[in-house]
Amino acid sequence: MRLGIDLRPLQCAHRGRGIGRYSANLVSHLSEADQEEMWLFYLEGQEGVDEETALPKTHAAPVTLHWGLRATSVKIATSLLLPWRAWRLGLDLLLFPQGPGAEAACAIPGRLSCPFIVVVHDLIPLLFPEHYPQFANSPLYQAQCRLTADADAIIADSECTKVAICSHLGVREEKIKVIYPGIDPTFYALDSISELSRVWVGLEISSPYFLTVGGYDWRKNLATSLKAFARMKKKARADHCLVVVENRLACPQETTALMEELGISGRVVFTGPVTDEDLRALYSGCQALVFPSIYEGFGLPVLEAMACGAPVICSRGGALPEVAWDAALYVEPEDEERLAAQMLRVAEEPNLCRELSAQGRARAAYFSWHRTAAGILSLGRRVAGVPEAARV
Repeated sequence: MRLGIDLRPLQCAHRGRGIGRYSANLVSHLSEADQEEMWLFYLEGQEGVDEETALPKTHAAPVTLHWGLRATSVKIATSLLLPWRAWRLGLDLLLFPQGPGAEAACAIPGRLSCPFIVVVHDLIPLLFPEHYPQFANSPLYQAQCRLTADADAIIADSECTKVAICSHLGVREEKIKVIYPGIDPTFYALDSISELSRVWVGLEISSPYFLTVGGYDWRKNLATSLKAFARMKKKARADHCLVVVENRLACPQETTALMEELGISGRVVFTGPVTDEDLRALYSGCQALVFPSIYEGFGLPVLEAMACGAPVICSRGGALPEVAWDAALYVEPEDEERLAAQMLRVAEEPNLCRELSAQGRARAAYFSWHRTAAGILSLGRRVAGVPEAARV
C-alpha cells in the first residue's frame, strides 16, 4: 500500500503536545511494518520532521511554500499543492493524524484524489464552545469538521470520542474505528535516585511532591488542584509541595491571587517547559499525579504517569475512566474536598501507593504503539481496497 501521512502537525503548535507526540510515534512504528511504503507530507523549509523523514521505508514529500508562512502561501500549499502531490505519487491512502483544528498550517485539504482517514483526538471546542470561542466561531474549524465527517473512515482515540463524533458531526457509527494510542517509549519508571535528584535540583523541587500537568487550560482545572492541595497540607504529616508543569510567567492573575489567598504560594513550584526526559523523572518521583480534568478525549498524561509508576488521582471526565480503568483513584472534577482526601491517602498510605503503582504499570502496558500501528494499517488497507494478498 502506498500510504501518505501528513506530518505538518510537527511543524506548528501541536509539535510539543499530544498530537505531535502521536504523529511522531505513529510514523516511527508504521515504518517498522513489513512491506509498507510511506510518503511524509510537510511544509518545506520548516523545522520539525527531520528524524521522521530518515526512518526506513519513508519518503519525503515536501510541499513548497513560496512566500514563507504567509496566509496565502499556506492556503495554496494546503488546498492545491498537497492534493496535487498526492495525485502525482499515486497514493492509495492519505492519513491525517491531527483531526479538525483551526490552524491553517496543518488543515485537512479538500478534493483529494485518493481515500483519506482522519484521526480525531477530541471535539472539545464543540462540546464546550463557550470556553473555546476561538475554535467554535472559526470558519476554518467548522470547515475542518465538515471535511472530517466526509472522510472515508475516522479513527477515534477512545469510545468517548467516538460518541462525540457521532453526536456532533453526524457521522455513522460504522464509519468510526476506535484505535487507542500507544505509550511513548520515553516514559518508564526511573529508579535512579541520582537522576531524580538531578532533575529536582535543576527545577528547584523538594520531595515529597504532587504533580499536575496541563497548565492553565480551563478544562485542566488547576484551581481545584490548588484548593485540594491547600486542604491536604493542613492534615499531612510531611511538608509537600505541588509541582505544576507550566511557565509561572504565564500564570493568570486570578490563579496567582488564589495561591496567595490559600497561603500556598511558597509551596507551588512552576517548572516552565520541560524535556520528555525531565518529565519522566517528575512522574517517576512524584507522590501522585493529580489530574482533575473536566474532560479528556483520551488523557495521555494519565497513561504517561502510570507507565512511570506514579499513582494517579484523576476525575471521571470524558475518556479518563476508559484509559485508567481500575488503576486510579477517582474524584468528581470540582470536588476539592474529596481530591484532598485522596491526596492525603496517597501521602500517608504506602501500601496504597505500591498497589496503585503496580496496577498503573500493568494498565499502561496494554497501550502498545505496535498494536496501534497494526490496527491503523489494517483499517487503511480496507479503506484503500488493498487486500492482504495484494501487498508487494
